[in-house]
Amino acid sequence: MRASGLKYSQKVCIDLCEQQYLIDRCHCYDPSRINLNASVRECLSIADQTCLKNKTGGDFSRLKYASVCRTQYCPLECERSRFEFVQSTAAFPSDVYARSLIHSSQNLARLFAQANHTLSVEALRDSLVCVSVFINDLEY
Repeated sequence: MRASGLKYSQKVCIDLCEQQYLIDRCHCYDPSRINLNASVRECLSIADQTCLKNKTGGDFSRLKYASVCRTQYCPLECERSRFEFVQSTAAFPSDVYARSLIHSSQNLARLFAQANHTLSVEALRDSLVCVSVFINDLEY
């Protein structure tokens, strides 16, 4: 991987390991996967595609072979930090939740009154924010 300029990651290693599995059995590489072996031809013919399909669907058992790759050939990185930022927005609070807050929270009504603001759905939306953080992968 160093010769290719890629930094080691277990995920890329597993992809390359699975690619090698396919190269060994089909004598060509899967164009939908990473390939670092320039001397191997791309699987383009119907026979090649059939071989790939058979190896990835039949005896390949992707999860089993990925496990072999992970345990025998692809250890975890020594150190890794990776964050992918995805942002989405929605009206908060929703109309139903805002009305519920307005009718059930005396403290909220008191806070708005002290600030000389009228408590409404729009006022709540201008005053509240909800931030949710989701972690897709937990690796150690």
